[in-house]
Amino acid sequence: MILRSMLFILLTLDSLSAIAIGQSLDVIEPMQGRDIRCSIKSSTPQSIQYEISGQSQEINISNIKNVKFSGEPGEFNRARNRLQGGQFDDALTELQKVNASSLTDFQKTEFAYLNALGEARKALRDGTLPVRDAAKTISQFLQSNPTTFHFYEMTDLFGWMAFHSSEFAAAEKSFLSLTESKVAPLVLAGHLGLARTALEQSKFDDAQSHLTAIADAESNDDQSLEIKLIGKSLSARVLAEQGQIPQAIALLEEIIKNESDEKTRVFANVYNSLGICHLKAGDAKNAVLAFLHTDQLYASEVDSHAEALFYLGGIWAQINETDRSNRAKQTLSQQYRNSLWATKK
Repeated sequence: MILRSMLFILLTLDSLSAIAIGQSLDVIEPMQGRDIRCSIKSSTPQSIQYEISGQSQEINISNIKNVKFSGEPGEFNRARNRLQGGQFDDALTELQKVNASSLTDFQKTEFAYLNALGEARKALRDGTLPVRDAAKTISQFLQSNPTTFHFYEMTDLFGWMAFHSSEFAAAEKSFLSLTESKVAPLVLAGHLGLARTALEQSKFDDAQSHLTAIADAESNDDQSLEIKLIGKSLSARVLAEQGQIPQAIALLEEIIKNESDEKTRVFANVYNSLGICHLKAGDAKNAVLAFLHTDQLYASEVDSHAEALFYLGGIWAQINETDRSNRAKQTLSQQYRNSLWATKK
């Protein structure tokens, strides 16, 4: 009995020790598989370098879902959860509670990242913060943290903020840097941003060259495959501009038929492109139906929703549905006041 009790105590102490050790470690949450409990040593824009039991290892940023640093304040994770839930003010309020002077170097970078991300999303999604102010915060973050693993994520976000401010040269510069990242999904994201920026400037040949680069890429991870489908939807817009409207519509209907509508970002882009194709064909009825799909089913995709509202406001007005037109325009100006679509004529 005594021996059994001593064994129980030893096992319990070992378990408590393991828990304590686990709490003192950094945690990398990968896209797939178990969390990696480790000691993060350094990072580059492409990867994180870490150690487990003295063995050096590395993980590419395309395989990272989230990172939590040893000893970080609880406000960090609460802020992450608030950001994910679209509660931007609450996220920034959580971060205001943090004593930044007590943070480690890695934690200070994470603190700056969460602040910049919160401000950017607040500016783009609810429009209650000027885009210029949020963009300045991101620019300062990038200049101060050139080796952070968040570098390309924030570069991409800066590009889209420039896009929505109609600062297309700045947007192109940011997106171009992504194409030089050597990280497959980021390269495609860069080409997608460049294609979208070119389309907005009616540079259809330039847009198609970037869309071809996306289509020809060999990468087949989930992120890349999603971008390839969105690229197809934008290619349909180019076809429509070239007068090949039936081919464009057929391309989009093929995606709708073969892909899961749970891919909300893909389907929001597809239905917006379908609406534009029907407009080019002079078919207001089917254009409305396409944009309503985005408005009613995929409103969580902020940029696509704002674009759909822009087109709905115009189409409803053309067919004398004044009340519906006014509602669409009002929703656009209230929910997405900093969006390109809210200022576009």
